[in-house]
Amino acid sequence: MLTLGSDPIARAFLLQPRKTYGRQYEDVVDEKLPNGFPLARLTHQLYPGQTKPHPQEPGWDISETPSIDEIASKLQPHQEELELDFLSMDGLLKQWDKMWYRLPAKYFTEFTLEELVRLQHNACAGGHALNALEAWPVYGSISKIQNSWWKWSCKRIGYNKLVGLYDSLRQFDFQLPGSEVCLDYTRSTNEFGYGALSNDDRHRMTYIDGTMAFLVCLEGKHVLSIGFSPSKNGILLGQVQLKQPKGNRWLYRLPVNQLEHSINCLHQAFADEPIWLIDGSSYVLKLAELHQKAQELEPDRYDELAFLPETGQRIVAFYGQDLHNWRRTDDTYTRFDRTFIRLEPK
Repeated sequence: MLTLGSDPIARAFLLQPRKTYGRQYEDVVDEKLPNGFPLARLTHQLYPGQTKPHPQEPGWDISETPSIDEIASKLQPHQEELELDFLSMDGLLKQWDKMWYRLPAKYFTEFTLEELVRLQHNACAGGHALNALEAWPVYGSISKIQNSWWKWSCKRIGYNKLVGLYDSLRQFDFQLPGSEVCLDYTRSTNEFGYGALSNDDRHRMTYIDGTMAFLVCLEGKHVLSIGFSPSKNGILLGQVQLKQPKGNRWLYRLPVNQLEHSINCLHQAFADEPIWLIDGSSYVLKLAELHQKAQELEPDRYDELAFLPETGQRIVAFYGQDLHNWRRTDDTYTRFDRTFIRLEPK
């Protein structure tokens, strides 16, 4: 398996000084991500495994982690420095479950991403290593799935469910020749807001109506955002939005309109998860509220920030349009002032 130390970008994050944890991706790696992180670069894998109930937390589970002998082998290259910097190797191994998350990130170069995620999942704690990796989009996407599940479901995600959703994320394909799909997700623990990764030369970030987004790109330019949130109910689709209102002749190459095509692609990637579509009316109410707050914060731009009635009508019509292969059920789910309707195939 690919260790974190053998991945030059992961290694750069692990070896950064502790006081710099939390920096942005481009501050650690000399690379800008104007359109987000390409899905094709999510090369690290997670694998399902046997789990058992958490001994202290009902409803939680724990997964298998490396044995003490395996951990000793992974830490052996750092033993001399570790014992000078921290404590004896024997003492550390005896208290491993309580001590691993206190270790500086630089000692985890021989671990795989999966091993680190399993440790974090079992301990319900991040530790220095995962704090250091937070701005690395590969780990960031896993962390965001966990956070999204918690925010939208008020439950902790099971390990094998996390593995399945991460694998589905990696498999997403917009099915348009010549297109590239990039990933973005919200900053911090926000359930919607500006993306943490995409940032063009004019420092304009992408707004995401969901915790995560697939950004569809053509000829290196971002043309469509698909904002969604993984949850216990399924995939909550909150946004299918063109980047520009004009110049979208590529839409004629799709077999159906961009809303239904996005639903079809999500369903193909997340085959085991129900798809829930935002109710346009609830979306408009929330947008109007946000615009009103913006007007209060910036009274000099009051007219510019007004939410126009025709905009609301257009949004309601777009998300409420008839779908060829899907029908809206009577099941709804409301959270954060947004209502979603469960879809099922016709």
